Amino acid sequence: MIIIVEFSHNSYYDNFDKEYMLLNNLENSFNTNTYNKNFSSTNTTIKIIKNDIQEDFISVKEINYEDNNIKLTKYEMQ
Repeated sequence: MIIIVEFSHNSYYDNFDKEYMLLNNLENSFNTNTYNKNFSSTNTTIKIIKNDIQEDFISVKEINYEDNNIKLTKYEMQ
């Protein structure tokens, strides 16, 4: 499993608790594979290059979450 996280802008201390709660809920969703309507899911193939010559293709399920501050992508091997 690979998870990629991107924050579009820094959080401020007065809003830290709210964003921390959101991140905690998102982490729980990823850990338990319980995704709500705010997540999107697609099947895709990724290419991995080994030793600069060998190419391998892996089928994965790509799960995304995005709002104004956070973008998360998780890849699950199928």
